[in-house]
Order: sequence, then structure tokens, then C-alpha cells
Amino acid sequence: MPSLPPAIVLLLSPFASLFDARTWRKMPSEEDLDPSRFPEDGQPRPDDAVPELVLEILSESTAVRDQKGKRRLYEYLGVREYLLYDLGGKRWDDSPRELLVYRLEGDAYRQVPPDPGLSEPQAQAFWSDVFDAYIRMLPAPQEDTEEFRQLPAGRRPPPLFQWRDAVQGRWRDRATDERDRIRQEGKNEGRTEERLEATIDTMREFLGSELADVHLDRIELIWRRDGPPAYALRRVRDALRAPSEWRSLLLPGDPDDDRAAGREPPMPTNSR
Repeated sequence: MPSLPPAIVLLLSPFASLFDARTWRKMPSEEDLDPSRFPEDGQPRPDDAVPELVLEILSESTAVRDQKGKRRLYEYLGVREYLLYDLGGKRWDDSPRELLVYRLEGDAYRQVPPDPGLSEPQAQAFWSDVFDAYIRMLPAPQEDTEEFRQLPAGRRPPPLFQWRDAVQGRWRDRATDERDRIRQEGKNEGRTEERLEATIDTMREFLGSELADVHLDRIELIWRRDGPPAYALRRVRDALRAPSEWRSLLLPGDPDDDRAAGREPPMPTNSR
């Protein structure tokens, strides 16, 4: 079996999407995790890379194996951190929703206590040496809905994996970051459109008495299509000083179609 990258987060759970862009450098590709590429007996090979962290989402059928057999295996392999997440009632009938974090110290795992300052009743926070940040798990936002409860277990939205951004002073997760990105892109597009309209208005205001309407319309058409040239307002100022150079100043790189076809409209009589 080809070895996996040496510094990865290996997710042995149905919820591989829990981790996000912040941790992509540590994650194997989908091809790396293709079951067909693993040994038939499921046993590690001497040349297999050891993951730095393993996350298991517990189920009733795997809870005992995950807590005992796999824990001993990862301990033996030298996996630095082992995370177990109980969605509630997985370890025993009324076991609480809980994230368990184990860190390798020497050759044995030691359970990591939650941080009292950052922990909440439904989301205990733990320091992770692998992520170099505090981490936590949250219930899926839809969990309290009737629609969620009616879904089969395998189709329910996964819990949220979050990390603490020390610079921004807030918890972050993949879904929230994606919503923020889309929202910011919308704001940026709005600001870009506003700047374009202001630039075109300025161009028409300053050059309206210097250039024929057909030229002004051509400039606006191309600016709307391709965007204004760099330093557009400075170019408008220069065109005001030298109207005959308007094409090279305001439409750099655009072919001189009108002049080449003999359709160059006359300059206004009041042009300088």
C-alpha cells in the first residue's frame, strides 16, 4: 500500500467533512482514504505513515472497540492525539454528549482535561497540540428540529468541529467561514459596482465637453465590460489636458476600430 503523507489527520468516521480549510494540510486526499487501497486484513504496514490525530465519532456498535482496542492500537502506533466524540447514549444508555481527548505522553495516553475558562455545558474546550489551538465539538444546529429526528442516523448532519481563533478571539468552523466568505464576496461585489458607477460618472462629468458622445459611450461600454484601466481617474485628468490622446489613456490596448474604419467622429467644436 502506498504510504500516506507523514503529517495528516486521519478521520475514521462518517464525518470527514468536519475538518475544514484550516486543517487541509494535515488531511489525506479522498484517494488516500479509498478503502480499496488499504490492506485486506486492515493491519498497518511498517512503511505506513502514522497520523498525528485520529477522531472517532462513537456509535453503539463501535464504542467498546473505539475506547479499548483502537485506543491501544493508536497508542502503540504513536498517534499524538486521539479524540472520541459521544453524541449521547453511545457508551452506555444515558452517557452524556461529550468529547474525550487523549494525548500521548511517553508511550501511554493521558486524558486531557477540558479548559474551564472556555468550556460550556454542551461544548467542552480542549487544547490540541496538533492543531496548536483550542478545539471543541458542537451539536448540529438542526438537532432540535423534528426533521432532524426523523432522519436515519446515517443521513443526519454531522456535529460541528470548531477551533478557537486566538487572533480574532472567536470560535470558527467550516460552515460559518463559508457563509462569511459568501457574505463578504457579496459586499465586495457591491462596493466594486459602486466604484465603477462613480468612475464612469466622473469620466462623463469631466470629459463631457471635450469628447463626442459616441466616444463617451464607447468608453463606458468597454469599462462596464472589462473594468476601468488602472488609475482611471488619473487618466481622466490627463485626457482632460490632452483630449486627442483620450483613446490611449482611457482605452489602453483597445483596437482603434473607429479610426481604422474611417468612422472617427469629429471632436466637438469647443475641444481644446
